[in-house]
Amino acid sequence: MSALEPKSGRTTPLDKGVQREGQHMKINYNADTWDVSFSDKLKLFCIPDSQTVKPCGDLCFFPLCCSFLDKERSYMYIRENSTEHNVAYRACCGCCISTDDVKVQYFDRPPQYSQPPTGPPRKSKQNGAMALERPDQIKIWYDAEIALERDCGEKCSDCLDCCSVFDAKRSYLYIRENSLETNVAKSTCCGCGAAKDSVTVQYFDRKPYKPPAKIEVFDLGYQCCCMTCPKGLCCGCLFKQKRVVLMPSENCPWYTCCCCFSNRVSKLPCCCLGNCCGCGAPCGCNQPTGNPVIYRDTINPQPKNPEEFAQYAQFAINGITSDGSGQGVVGNAPSPTTSVVKVSPMPDPPGQNA
Repeated sequence: MSALEPKSGRTTPLDKGVQREGQHMKINYNADTWDVSFSDKLKLFCIPDSQTVKPCGDLCFFPLCCSFLDKERSYMYIRENSTEHNVAYRACCGCCISTDDVKVQYFDRPPQYSQPPTGPPRKSKQNGAMALERPDQIKIWYDAEIALERDCGEKCSDCLDCCSVFDAKRSYLYIRENSLETNVAKSTCCGCGAAKDSVTVQYFDRKPYKPPAKIEVFDLGYQCCCMTCPKGLCCGCLFKQKRVVLMPSENCPWYTCCCCFSNRVSKLPCCCLGNCCGCGAPCGCNQPTGNPVIYRDTINPQPKNPEEFAQYAQFAINGITSDGSGQGVVGNAPSPTTSVVKVSPMPDPPGQNA
């Protein structure tokens, strides 16, 4: 990955509470792995937990039970502006792949989750994607400029969440050296309340980002009568026209009835998942050529520049880049850039030097 230089595409200033120093997330303290108490071990082993991530993916119908703590994958970071901890489990008596449960809490907000006790400085091995290039920082390959305006669907979703208003200054989208970190901050009561964080961290060596999955740009337009129409038609300015989505593979997944077809809209007839040479509806599929057929639209917030985000995400995950238009992959890295935007350092939290 030496051909790729970290880049910040963000021009919107970050809220003071989530600011960081430089193009990385500084780790002030990396604690050694801890051991859970006997009562917690008994709880993990005997009590199914249906609220956590399912160990075998979306198709797993079994809750997380008969579990053991995966010490090599678990960690506790005290970052420059927050804490991040992962309690990783191995379900089914350790037979299943480890499942992450990552929580991030910023110092300027009340704690939302209980966190494990910190141990001595870490000396034990960190497993898989948890290993960092430098133990004192998490490199950020790409700090995306997020789309400041929410489209109609997103605004309706925010409104249903206690009349919330999206906080663009506190929200962010980071492609880290081993994971994707997002924060969708919202202020309740029509923006009168303090912004509440909703941080997720998903590692590239676990589903849904584990290869052969890839990030692609999805064109939201429609093919109709040999014409390409924007989403929303004459009201297209109220909607995003492109989104980044997660495509599980180049071929349709095995659990679909189309597993023998490519997972992209082609120019073939409708029965072959095509749009009939670009004619679209009513003759064929109404999606533009190259769009993924099976995908997950779970990346939130969305980047302002979907093509550049897809390039950096693909290179961070697979060492390859999408061409940004849903036309497959190319084997070169994005052009190196020196336009790294540094944000001002955040002052130490109250009482840190006491």
